[in-house]
Amino acid sequence: MQLIIHSQTGINRISADKIIRIEALGNYSKIYLVYSNPLVVSKVLTWCQEKLPEDMFARVHRSHLVNKSYVTKISDGEHKTILMSNGDIIAVSRRSATYTLRTLKEINTATKIAS
Repeated sequence: MQLIIHSQTGINRISADKIIRIEALGNYSKIYLVYSNPLVVSKVLTWCQEKLPEDMFARVHRSHLVNKSYVTKISDGEHKTILMSNGDIIAVSRRSATYTLRTLKEINTATKIAS
């Protein structure tokens, strides 16, 4: 699955498995990639979410969409957070925390994610 996006640098073809996470920036989105610097595109986060495979990505906050395969640690403390493989720490919204964390843990049980 590839995401085709127009950006400042031209037309980009991004493989879904190379996206670590996407962060909302108003009417823009910042795409964090495995192999290069983040890419800022003029698409809202909802547009990105609709284009990417639902089984691969989880909306953990109104401003964050994460690739489930790059989640390395899930914190179950008072303020729930997710540690990504690139070292980014993402806050999980309180409203969706139970569902989001349960889904991520079920998917990543095979990879032994620490709680």
